[in-house]
Amino acid sequence: MINNKKKKKKFYFVKNVLIRKEHFGTLILLRSGIRYFIDNNYFKVLKNIHERKEIAAGDKKIKNFLQGLFVKNIITTDKSKSGSIKLLENKFISYDCLSFPRTVYWECTNKCNYNCIHCYSVSGPRKFSEELQFDTVKKLIDELSALGTEFLSIGGGEPLLYPDIFRVLEYAKSKGLAVEITTNASLVTDEIIKKLVKSGLQFLQVSLDGANEKTYSTIRRGGDFNRVVKILPKLAGYFTLSICSVINKLNYNEIDSLIELSKKAGAKHFRVIPLMEIGRGAGIKSLQLSKKELKNLHTIIHDKRKREKNINIQLNENLVLPESKNIFWMPGNHFGCSAARTTCGIDARGNVYPCSFMAFEELKCGNIKNESLLKIWRDSVVMKDLRNLDKLEGKCTKCRYLSLCRGGCRAAAYIKNKKITDSDYLCSVI
Repeated sequence: MINNKKKKKKFYFVKNVLIRKEHFGTLILLRSGIRYFIDNNYFKVLKNIHERKEIAAGDKKIKNFLQGLFVKNIITTDKSKSGSIKLLENKFISYDCLSFPRTVYWECTNKCNYNCIHCYSVSGPRKFSEELQFDTVKKLIDELSALGTEFLSIGGGEPLLYPDIFRVLEYAKSKGLAVEITTNASLVTDEIIKKLVKSGLQFLQVSLDGANEKTYSTIRRGGDFNRVVKILPKLAGYFTLSICSVINKLNYNEIDSLIELSKKAGAKHFRVIPLMEIGRGAGIKSLQLSKKELKNLHTIIHDKRKREKNINIQLNENLVLPESKNIFWMPGNHFGCSAARTTCGIDARGNVYPCSFMAFEELKCGNIKNESLLKIWRDSVVMKDLRNLDKLEGKCTKCRYLSLCRGGCRAAAYIKNKKITDSDYLCSVI
């Protein structure tokens, strides 16, 4: 407890902490996934803690601030319990984006032992010779670490088919990045688990689009439902396990069963993604949920989130009923989502897009083999256009929640009519 008003004390950060000062405030990001936002007026205090300077806690506001950090177990006065910290003041780019992406999604390969009917990256069991070399990925990780990216999400294809996956995981861990891989889990063995644990992987997401063998094999062609379900509890014993389901007409009525299956397996999170009509998903538009079904799905998930205590159910809340402003620091006259503001996507060839669901040639922002991600993030015309979006078309213009949701997913909006100004067709509010 902090109770001495006069004497200066030294404080230490308890956990591995990433602190980023942005134009709207300071982010305190813990490697466990917990995040805090504070006023920039307190950044100097954090900087002094980082520099191991003594701090006088006489000022009531400072005292309360430090006490809050104590309660959250972020700081201590015990040097032996101190952890590492990275504190950054990146250069300002725009009031419409972070100084550098907080989360980067990288599709490491287009190889996959499955041939899923809805795959947005059109991955499958074929040769693919344009994967990024390890040296290129290493350079990317160095940049992500240096500029304060919190989370690297690795997908595919099937990441376990990427030849350097374990080297990448080990190197990312050594540079302080929190990493998640998204896998179909069909290739996981006890030996693979040992390698993943040794590499330092903490977060693992498994794609599961059916609660039974029939639905699963229809959607995830070439898949082995029983093998995957059997390995899930073991994965939950070693990693923070998430289950992700792409919902369409084939599995729409299996939501309850999918959640129960995930809970039984020991998953911490259950994520719902509506079918995105991109890649092979564009060829199965008949499986897209109707507006009534979308509304019902969102309501079911919303209600379950309130009741479930043993699993965190994740869905974009603004699709159900906007109750808080999406990206609170976004200028009030602009619209959009996290794409090009807090996140971006990188495909297996190194091409950068505002997000992984916006992987269209005309939305390509650059390539990390040719230039740094920071330069792309700062200079891309595509990203600037998204950030400066000041008008929308369609039903969004008549929605009373527009000032809160800010127009929803720009990928979903673009997919339909190739216009970033369009309305999010997956929204069921109106």
